[in-house]
Amino acid sequence: MTLTPEVINTTWQLGTILATLIAGKLIIKYVSDYAIKPLLAKSKKVKTEQKKQTIVRTIHLIGNSILAAIVLVLFLRLFGISLASLATGAGITGLIFGLGAQSLIKDIIAGLFMLLEDQFDIGDTIEVGEIIGEVINVTLRSTVIRDRTGNTCYIPHGNITHIINHTKRK
Repeated sequence: MTLTPEVINTTWQLGTILATLIAGKLIIKYVSDYAIKPLLAKSKKVKTEQKKQTIVRTIHLIGNSILAAIVLVLFLRLFGISLASLATGAGITGLIFGLGAQSLIKDIIAGLFMLLEDQFDIGDTIEVGEIIGEVINVTLRSTVIRDRTGNTCYIPHGNITHIINHTKRK
C-alpha cells in the first residue's frame, strides 16, 4: 500500500474525528466531575442523591447527544455526503417525528420541572389521580409507583395533572 495524498488525507480526517470523540468524552466527564457534581453537593435545593444522579445523567445524555451529532457530521463530510440534502430530508423527517414525539417531549419537560421543584422523592408516598403508593423510581420521562396492593405503576410525567405528597406535610 502506497501513501498517496488521498490516503494520508483520509487517515488524518479519521484521526481528527477520533480525537474529537475522545476530547468530547473527556470534556463531558471533566465538567460532570469537577463542575456539576461539586455544585450539586453544595446546593441546598437538591437534597437527595437520586435527584443529583438524575441531573448528572441528564447532563451526560445532552453532552453525549451533542457529541454524537458532531461526530456524525464529521463522518458524513469524510465520505462526501452532502449535508444540504440531508438537512432538507432531516427537516421533513423531523417535522413528522416532532408531531409524533409531542407526548415524549411533554413528559420530559414535565419531569424536569418536577425535579427542579422537588415535588417528591424516592420513598415518598404520593397520590397521582386514583393511584396511591410509594415512589420507587423517577426518571425524566416517568415516575414508578408501587401501590398498596403491590402493583407497579408507570406514570408518564405528561399525564400527571396533580400530585398529593402524603410524606411531605408542611
